[in-house]
Amino acid sequence: MHRISRLKVVVVLATVGVLFGVVAPASALSNNPTLEEELQAIRRANRVASLVQADSIPAVDPPRVDSPHSDVRPDIRPIDVRPEILPAPRPIQLLKLECGHLADVDGKAAGCKWSESNQAHAYQLWVIVNRQARELVGTYNASTLSAKDRLPEDTHVARYAVVALDKSRTIVGRSRLVSVTFKNEPPAIDELKIECEKIDTDARKAARCDWSGSDQARGYQLWRLVNRGHRELVGTFNNETFSARNALPDDTFVVRYAVLAIGTKGQIVGRSRVATLTFPTIRPIDPPLPRPIDPPVKPIDPPIEPP
Repeated sequence: MHRISRLKVVVVLATVGVLFGVVAPASALSNNPTLEEELQAIRRANRVASLVQADSIPAVDPPRVDSPHSDVRPDIRPIDVRPEILPAPRPIQLLKLECGHLADVDGKAAGCKWSESNQAHAYQLWVIVNRQARELVGTYNASTLSAKDRLPEDTHVARYAVVALDKSRTIVGRSRLVSVTFKNEPPAIDELKIECEKIDTDARKAARCDWSGSDQARGYQLWRLVNRGHRELVGTFNNETFSARNALPDDTFVVRYAVLAIGTKGQIVGRSRVATLTFPTIRPIDPPLPRPIDPPVKPIDPPIEPP
């Protein structure tokens, strides 16, 4: 509304100025004006024309900061919010950890000792056995700087680490991983004795095997290999059975036996050598070949006597 009123005023002034510029020179010519009066009239006309031209240009809003066409960068705007100043975190101390085998303990075990932290209220010792999940060995007070750990019998490597905790249970110190390796020696295998013999039966071929026992055995397995076939399980027996009989196919000409002692966890705790039995094979008598039949002989024609 104010802009329209301003435009009207400027137009009126421009009209008056133009008329004045036109009329004034005319009256001046009639009255013979001087050169200075003519120049003043021209200046007034140009000034009114420039005001009219400037007011005809539409007003443009200043560019927004977040506009893609703006040259004003948002990161140079004045900061109206002060950043929150946080205290610097306390550095975590590096603890020294040493671990090794314990020879005076039955089974597999390891002992660890670590350096002291002046910020610690308690210590925690962690272990990773083989490739399993991390486990907590124990939590100790600030005056305890060593610990012992019993490990499973199948452990081949144990990795330890210790952390120091303050009163708020925040970690203020930690160590690097320390590995302890163990050699898994195979268990002792008892050597069993086995003896096998043929059994005379009218119906079919058979064999009997006897073997020695093992104190580690929960049971026994008897295996056989007939002729050139595959290994077969004859049977599984308890730890109080030391003999077995076995019927064989009629076409058997050789059979091999072996016995295994099985432990409480299903592992082999004893084995025997191979016992071999052979059976003679009777080749059937070939029937006599039939007498060959002579081919027919073509009769010989009598010679023709000359006349």
